[in-house]
Amino acid sequence: MKNFLLVLCMEFLPMHIMANTQDTIIGRPLKSFDLSAFCSYNSFHPSEYLTDNNWDILCAFVQSGSAAKLDSLGIPYNRSQLRLLEVGDLLMCNNEHYTTKIHIFGKSETQQIRR
Repeated sequence: MKNFLLVLCMEFLPMHIMANTQDTIIGRPLKSFDLSAFCSYNSFHPSEYLTDNNWDILCAFVQSGSAAKLDSLGIPYNRSQLRLLEVGDLLMCNNEHYTTKIHIFGKSETQQIRR
């Protein structure tokens, strides 16, 4: 019986760990998300700003941080990218701290919303 429980734990523990580690939005490619924009826009759809690695930048700033946060995550950027995201109203800067202005939900948040 102990061996059976050990085998069960060994099989299901990696799945539990994988499920918890895959919930982060940082590093998940844009194509793994559904794109919906319920907003008015005059010239460009918000998804049109997501060229190069702008998606990675927005995901990194779901929780506010300085540009050094991108360095620590290994996300390359330049100031013009950050400015473009600000002009596109997707990123906000307050005292050198950036915050994503759009809602980007991970799997657990999406599941809670859909209930």
